[in-house]
Amino acid sequence: MKSAKAEDEYHRWGEGIKIGIPPEKNGDYAFLLHIVRSLKQTGCAACILPHGVLFRGNAEAQIRKYLVAEKRYIKGIIGLPANLFFGTGIPACIIIIEKSEAAGRKGVFMIDAKSGYIKDGAKNRLREQDIRRIVDVWQSQRDVPHFARFVPMEEIERNDYNLNIPRYVSAPDTEILQDIDAHLYGGLPKHDIDQLATYWDVCPSLRGDLFSEHTSREGYYSLNCEQDAIRDTVSANADFQKQSEVFKRSFADWCDKHRGELNSLVPGFAPKMLIEQLGNSLLEIFGADRSLVDAYDVYDCLMNYWGETMQDDCYMISSGGWTVQLYTPQPASKKNDDKKKKEKKAATPEDIVCDLLPVPIVVNEYFADKRDLIIAAEELLSQNEAQLAELIEEQAENYLDEDNFPDSKMTDANIKKRIKALDKKADAEELAVLQKYLDLKGDISLNKKLIKERKYDLLTALLVMYANLSEEDIKRLVIEKKWFASLGSRLDGEMQRISQQLTSKVSALAERYAQTLPEIDAEIADLEAKVAAHLKQMGY
Repeated sequence: MKSAKAEDEYHRWGEGIKIGIPPEKNGDYAFLLHIVRSLKQTGCAACILPHGVLFRGNAEAQIRKYLVAEKRYIKGIIGLPANLFFGTGIPACIIIIEKSEAAGRKGVFMIDAKSGYIKDGAKNRLREQDIRRIVDVWQSQRDVPHFARFVPMEEIERNDYNLNIPRYVSAPDTEILQDIDAHLYGGLPKHDIDQLATYWDVCPSLRGDLFSEHTSREGYYSLNCEQDAIRDTVSANADFQKQSEVFKRSFADWCDKHRGELNSLVPGFAPKMLIEQLGNSLLEIFGADRSLVDAYDVYDCLMNYWGETMQDDCYMISSGGWTVQLYTPQPASKKNDDKKKKEKKAATPEDIVCDLLPVPIVVNEYFADKRDLIIAAEELLSQNEAQLAELIEEQAENYLDEDNFPDSKMTDANIKKRIKALDKKADAEELAVLQKYLDLKGDISLNKKLIKERKYDLLTALLVMYANLSEEDIKRLVIEKKWFASLGSRLDGEMQRISQQLTSKVSALAERYAQTLPEIDAEIADLEAKVAAHLKQMGY
């Protein structure tokens, strides 16, 4: 049987190349060396491999040293989250090989992106913001605390060419330390408060509003408000309010910058180029000022909205221009039958759909009064139906029992017959219940008829309005009321998320040291005394 060296006809690790033979049990480096050997001297490549290739010893350590120290082919390493790929749950990394600048390479650029992902069913998935963050940091080759770092070759040599990323890129301090002194005597440790430095750096006065130092115990703080008032304290802080204003102004600046560009979209434009420009601009504007909301979180909101809605809109505009078309959607299960039947005629605004310019936007813009009348009638209908249900439940065993009516059926006709048969004085209570039942049924019927008429009236007005909308009207409604309004709503949710996040962290900190050990001991002694007293009363 031939050896691996003898079979190496492409000289990946054979004579003349002092690389070493990859071990038989791990073929990772055989695959990597095949890529290296296939590249021209100006070539670049990226290879996804398990993290073991970064630190395993013996033959693999020799190969790693050859690639890093002698040839200096490895330009960078990107650590990815675990459970990302199908078929395996282990974390992987991307090794970037570049031969063209190998001779002058002075180190390896490392990115630790293991924390940037979202759960997607049974697997993890990189979000748009995670991918963009990795790409931006890689292209700029800048050091980012706890995320990316250029590691000099001398430091790698001191670590015996072990490329395990945590050796070079430190993780953020998120460990929860149980402070014994705080558990004994109370107070909030300075270490725990300092862990929230990302909030204090942007909102300096917020720390003083929430915490104050103990006068007698150095290094410990107390909460300035009740635990249930933390959210209100955060919201009322001047720096936090300023952050909200800056955040809204940044979004307004972005809208102003691209309003003209979006208005000038014509058939044939490239949607992919448009979203690239919009995304770059968003990162530039929101990344210019220090903010509680990360610019990449904002970018993720844009890219998610693009994937869900805006992308389809732009492709419709690119193919057909700023035109709108109403249609009546049909249930998916009846597609084949619908071909043989006449198309159902729309009877209410809910029966019609417009993809580019949704019906609710046009209703809110031009027919708010008609919409409010329908909403008021539907609320009244809901109240009447609730009153009727309550009446039936209360009188089900008395006057509204079906056994009291002919054929055991509680129909309106049978109720009217019973009303005529009752004595007005002797059966006054039953008459009042039956009459109230009929009155509510009548109100419900009238309300339903009124709602139907108002909805048909609104539908007629909508059909006329859609037919008469100018191109400028469509542009204004789609850009302002659909795209910008939807994005604005999502970005408002980001500020609310930050507020909720800080509130949760401060509440958890306060709750962790809410009771001191002496207080717990006193409570236990009190409970033991109560139990002993009860046992004594019981004769034990």
